[in-house]
Amino acid sequence: MSGKRMKRTAIFVAFAIWGMFAFAQVSQGHNFNNGYSYVRISGSVAEYELLLPFPILLQYDMNQDKRITDDELERQWDIIEAYLRERLLLFNGLARMDFELVSLESTIQEITEDPVVRFVMRYTSETDIEELTIRYGIILEDVDPTHQNYIQMYHNGKLVAHRVVGEEGTLFRWSPGAGARFGPAKLGQYALLGLQYMARNIGLWLIVLCLVLPSRDGRTSLRSVTVFAAGNMIGYILAFRTGRGLEEFFVTGGAMLVIGYLAVDNVIRKTLHLRNAVIGIYGLIHGLGTLEAVWRLGIYAEYKVVSLASYCAGILLGLAGVVYVLYVLAAPLRPYAWYRRVVGHASIFALFVGVIWFVAGSTVLAT
Repeated sequence: MSGKRMKRTAIFVAFAIWGMFAFAQVSQGHNFNNGYSYVRISGSVAEYELLLPFPILLQYDMNQDKRITDDELERQWDIIEAYLRERLLLFNGLARMDFELVSLESTIQEITEDPVVRFVMRYTSETDIEELTIRYGIILEDVDPTHQNYIQMYHNGKLVAHRVVGEEGTLFRWSPGAGARFGPAKLGQYALLGLQYMARNIGLWLIVLCLVLPSRDGRTSLRSVTVFAAGNMIGYILAFRTGRGLEEFFVTGGAMLVIGYLAVDNVIRKTLHLRNAVIGIYGLIHGLGTLEAVWRLGIYAEYKVVSLASYCAGILLGLAGVVYVLYVLAAPLRPYAWYRRVVGHASIFALFVGVIWFVAGSTVLAT
């Protein structure tokens, strides 16, 4: 019996030693590219101090001498400012805060004694900060996907939160007292944002118009917009899972193709059975192409599926409302023989408006 116990002990010790060496090796290799953030909140202002190590900033070493000087940073100020503005986003609630790059300097990190670049930024909001969200996309998305950043949050000089962001999660949320709040009110906000997005999107209005005009049954059009919403949701999930999306061109271009297909089909009425398939495919493209805009609303990473579902529900609610209104308005005209010509002419007009919209690039995405 004691021999079995000794054998188990020996196996445990060997496993523990292996684990310590494996952990130490991973930590040492990753530590080289870690960064630090110090966020100081006061009223409607968040001062953001970011420290990043030299090895992951080689693109700013202009003369390739293995060091980054203040002069090199100064000469690349506009490039760095644009990069930070796009990759490090702060939100007060759902409102994106205004960004300002205050200073750049090459220095030594006091904790690690490593050479780093120190970025100081100021984010401002129209109202006092009640719920702060940090969307951290620096380095992770283009240089080192294993990069981590240690964020310390101070509120009126007092340390209130500390979290690591990295490939496992790029969002940091904080609110006074109870931390990030999530509930029915937040879901309602996302649904309202989805409804507002639909109301501002000319392409979706034209698609719904082309769907409703020839329809003798409003339920047919409702099924089509539901298929779109389902495809849109799948597109969002795929983009989240893969970390890849589509450019805005594919969203507006796809809408233009769908409007063209529906308009022509409303005239020839040959492929009505393919409409839901076309609408579903466009929904998928729309989700893949608009995720970044939705992400900037401050979608909770830990509740991303339910948040996105609520946002999609808002879009669907808006689409269904437009279907209902258009169907009711067109209902008295459907019994007349000339209504068929109205459908064709109105569809061609919708295509004409769609072409102007596409060329002008007038799509207004959710921000």
